[in-house]
Amino acid sequence: MASAYSMAIDGGDPEPIDVPGTLAFTREQETLNSSWLKITTPERFAAADQWELGARCELFLNDTRIFVGTFIDPTALADPKSQGRQYLIECPWRQFRRTPFTQATAVYADGAVPTDAPESMNTGMLMLGRDTTAAAQVQLCLDYLIADQAAHPDAGLIAISKGIIDAAMPLRPSKAKDVMTSEVVTQSCQFLQDAASWWDWTADAPAFNLRSAANMDVVTLPKGVPQTIKWQLQRNTEDQLAYATVTVRSQRQISGVNLRQAQGFTAPVGYAGPKFGGVFCDLDENDVWGLPIATVFASAIYNSSQNVGWKGQVTTLGRNINTQLRPGVVVNQGGGRSDYASMRAVVFKTVDDLRTGHTTAVFTPRKVLTVQALQAMLRQMWPPPTINEQTEQSTGQNPNANYGMGDHSDPASKNTDGTGFPLGTSLVPYDVIIDVAGVPTKKTASVLSTPPV
Repeated sequence: MASAYSMAIDGGDPEPIDVPGTLAFTREQETLNSSWLKITTPERFAAADQWELGARCELFLNDTRIFVGTFIDPTALADPKSQGRQYLIECPWRQFRRTPFTQATAVYADGAVPTDAPESMNTGMLMLGRDTTAAAQVQLCLDYLIADQAAHPDAGLIAISKGIIDAAMPLRPSKAKDVMTSEVVTQSCQFLQDAASWWDWTADAPAFNLRSAANMDVVTLPKGVPQTIKWQLQRNTEDQLAYATVTVRSQRQISGVNLRQAQGFTAPVGYAGPKFGGVFCDLDENDVWGLPIATVFASAIYNSSQNVGWKGQVTTLGRNINTQLRPGVVVNQGGGRSDYASMRAVVFKTVDDLRTGHTTAVFTPRKVLTVQALQAMLRQMWPPPTINEQTEQSTGQNPNANYGMGDHSDPASKNTDGTGFPLGTSLVPYDVIIDVAGVPTKKTASVLSTPPV
């Protein structure tokens, strides 16, 4: 039995629509991007007269809401020689990409206001990534949008809410200035290959969700059956990391003696294989992350790459769309090979053809980070980047300076004991390299017989 569809315009009552008969509906949902409802009419459609630019559209399947959006292009011609039209309805991501992320003064992602940044650098800047995660920054953006909507209830914006956000990738400091909210969200997730976002349309206010693959719901579909389901699968081992290493280097001169320390953190722990297939990030001592963040960053990058081991897609064929498939679930194949039964292929995009009932789920990551591309991103880890990649030339200040994040000449700003190193750090002779277990692995020169205590 075919599903019953209905549609409501600008908060009105849902009206039944004959999808297989008169209209062609396509719903596209994509991670960290706009989701769309596309309606094509082969001829003049009287009900479309109320589909005005900016009107709110809600689509229902068997009385359950499956999409909310705004008409952004209600008059595009499907065929100039006919009376047909194509109508585009965009989801609330439109509000992310059209809302500047601004504030009166600079703030950290945790809400604190820096006091040591020049005023010319303060205005309108967000200091991202001070002991925070991708999830924390995305929630910050959602709070920002929700507060803006609450302050302007008559603006005609679609009310949104926060769903489950657990992408806990640690972030390094960066500066956000003169950017849209969507840019802050996508930049916060730049290293998250396995994270997917989606909207819960059933919530009173559509809820934005962002989850890592390890925490996603599992959907098991049967092995390919003619006229029912089609698979296209390909392994993605080329883009999976063999290892990831983050090294933090420190150097100080105490009593005329140069002391240098290098602490390396590698995932997986104990990796002793070849250098082939991995990435390396060398952080300066002045990076305000400090060692606590560096210890988990390597494993976070490594684990994220392990969760995107499959490319391809699966298409379910039937009279009804498959509502189980959406971005933010992982798919296993039942009744086939054992590795397919536990593959956990992450869905990043779905396309639903409401007229035919076909649903296609795409596994290919939204942004495949090859080993080379990931290494290129890591090369830019220091100095801290600005999200809009613009320098602050008008201020006359160093565009790479860490304004508002602590003066490294001030021991109190880095929780030090007066040496400039974090508390608990053991100083070692110049050119002695220390691994994470505290074992000297390289010694080219020594100017102290014993490390100072």
